[in-house]
Amino acid sequence: MTKVQQFYGASGTPFAVPGRPDEIAAAWISHRQRLRSWFAALTQDGWSGATRCTEWRVSDLAQHLVSGAQFLGYTLHQSGKGEATRLLEGFDSQKTAVEAAADFDGQTPQELLEHMTAMDARVQHQLGLLVGDAAAAPAEAPPGRVPAYVAVNHFLFDSWVHERDLLLPANELPVTEPSEAAMVASYVLALAGIARAVGDAPPPPVVLRIHLTDIGRSLRIEVDDRGSTVTFAEAEEPANVHAKVGDVVDFATGRRIDGELDGDPAAIAFLSRFATVMG
Repeated sequence: MTKVQQFYGASGTPFAVPGRPDEIAAAWISHRQRLRSWFAALTQDGWSGATRCTEWRVSDLAQHLVSGAQFLGYTLHQSGKGEATRLLEGFDSQKTAVEAAADFDGQTPQELLEHMTAMDARVQHQLGLLVGDAAAAPAEAPPGRVPAYVAVNHFLFDSWVHERDLLLPANELPVTEPSEAAMVASYVLALAGIARAVGDAPPPPVVLRIHLTDIGRSLRIEVDDRGSTVTFAEAEEPANVHAKVGDVVDFATGRRIDGELDGDPAAIAFLSRFATVMG
């Protein structure tokens, strides 16, 4: 198990994502609506099906998705009161998620779906309050202290990739909605630029461009001793990697993809390093 470097100082986590608060909020809402609909259509047997998270069945992953939304709603609520949470301090990329999901052990599928619906409603209520300065108020995500809208981006990323973990083993094709996918990919790349295990040296400086072929958007990643910044780039700019969003996110999070990424060695090493840290 890996303990990742977190950032709880006054300046917070040293990364920047390109999504606006309203774009990230809209992506969370549309994604979670689709995810709840998928769970609602499951048969009883479907809840015990396999996922790409080898130690979790569908119901286990549902518990994780409920606990993630529960935390997001709480940290946004506290952020709105001017009180940034520190509940994830000492976050472990595997152990912490398992412990949080265990709060919902023993729930029936119907109860889990009801919890998910309730937690998502609380998050959506908080999203309605993320206007003006409130969107940038300190909140919390696994990397540490982040602006409230970036906390939403983290849990959008986590939930989006787990949607793929659920659907692909069931031989279902996940939806790649462009506005959601752009927010997820940009967040993953920003996080990759600062992610390291406790005690490791900071990532080396790098400038990369990744073209997301299925949504027609390009991202520019700059990593230096100050942190990482991701911006949307012109599609015509030369890219180090050409790939679908799902392949980029899956590869960067240590999941198996069909074939190989089309990119230069430095770019592949950048994504591989993130996968190793988060694994």
